[in-house]
Amino acid sequence: MIYAPRFLPTVGYPSAVALHFAHCGQLAAGLSPTGVRPCWAHQKDSTDVTATVVQHGDANTAAVQQTNNSSNSTAIVDQHGNHNDGTVIQTHAALSSAAIDQTGIHNTAKAEQLVGTNMKAIIHQLGNDNTGTTWQSGVGQEAIVSQTGDLNGTDITQSGVSNWAHTYQNGNHNDAGIIQVGLGPFHNTAFISQIGNGFVGDIYQTGDRNHAVINQN
Repeated sequence: MIYAPRFLPTVGYPSAVALHFAHCGQLAAGLSPTGVRPCWAHQKDSTDVTATVVQHGDANTAAVQQTNNSSNSTAIVDQHGNHNDGTVIQTHAALSSAAIDQTGIHNTAKAEQLVGTNMKAIIHQLGNDNTGTTWQSGVGQEAIVSQTGDLNGTDITQSGVSNWAHTYQNGNHNDAGIIQVGLGPFHNTAFISQIGNGFVGDIYQTGDRNHAVINQN
């Protein structure tokens, strides 16, 4: 399984364009509609934040929003192909990181980090028509989504303290969902692996020291 996306440097992608935050535009309002924001970035009331967008292909859209004391946080959207959409929202999310890596056609990814610290989210998608979303709040969350194939979907929701969730899907028409409410101080861990076509896996955890694994192939 490969979870670490091949984000930067962009050397070696002669047609790619690396857009640091300042080159991507600064707006005073919220997110604009997908169809009118091929590259969009918004920063407000945050310090030491970094946003990077890399897009290679046609009709891709990317948006990064870092606001309300999302200090020392990073966001990366790297898209190769056509008609892909990647969104990162960090609001009051200090010391956090979110990265989206998509290759293919009509993939959609969204990572939200709200009111918390030390959160990490990675969405890696290779194929067509895949959807990956992560939503995090609290302290010490980690969510990693890896999907290869077509028409796969994953949704991870984490709140509270110290949750760890990984999903891996390789095939077509697979769906994975994880919901974690951590009460701390120890980790909840959840892992879903689905290799093949048409699998569905869901995990729900509340409390701490819970461990769950789903393997389907």
